Amino acid sequence: MPTIYSTLSNDRSFPRYKAAKEGARLTRHSYSSAILIKGGANVADKHYQTQKFVATEVSAEELKTLEENASFKRLMQRGFLGKNKPHGDKRDLASPKTEKELKDKAGKKGVEVRLNTDAEES
Repeated sequence: MPTIYSTLSNDRSFPRYKAAKEGARLTRHSYSSAILIKGGANVADKHYQTQKFVATEVSAEELKTLEENASFKRLMQRGFLGKNKPHGDKRDLASPKTEKELKDKAGKKGVEVRLNTDAEES
């Protein structure tokens, strides 16, 4: 099943319409049902933790309907919704540097690094 990844804070509903009658004088669509894309990203829970994105599984038919929807297309273009899992590799800049990061930075300057965490050779 296809998955839609959302970075929206609130749920979003996209309507599905029944096709209009062929010989009708006015072209009108009648509301059939809705496709709900879950929200809740970047909203703190009772433990003050937040999620970067929320995943919603949809059927292939629902995905086809969503891809025809102008609002859904606009949210995808702006990066709020997507079919690919968002990258969560962003590191907290206040966290201490890892051993690999320290060695890489020192290696660029031509300095050899020996950390206290390395086992000493006897």
